Amino acid sequence: MFKKVAPFVALGVLVSLSGCSNTSGLEEQVKSLNAKVDSLTMKVDGLSSDVASANSMASQNNSDIKMLKSSIDSAQADASKANDRLDNLVSSYKK
Repeated sequence: MFKKVAPFVALGVLVSLSGCSNTSGLEEQVKSLNAKVDSLTMKVDGLSSDVASANSMASQNNSDIKMLKSSIDSAQADASKANDRLDNLVSSYKK
C-alpha cells in the first residue's frame, strides 16, 4: 500500500515546492495591485470630498432660494397694495 501511495506523495511535495519557488512574480503582481488599490482609494477620497462640497453648495443654494422667495412674496404684496391704491385714487378723482 505504501508503495502505491509514495509516488503521489512525492509528486505532491514537488508540486508544492515548485509553487513556492516562484513567489517573486507573485510579489510583483501583489505590489502592482496594491499600488492600483492605493491610487483608486485616493481617487475615491477626492470624489467624496467633491460630493461633500457639492452638497454644501446645494444646501447654501436652497437657503438662498428660500430667502429670494420670501423677498419676491413681499415685493408682490407691496405691488398689489400699490395697485389697489392707484385704483382707488383714479376712481375717486373726478374732473
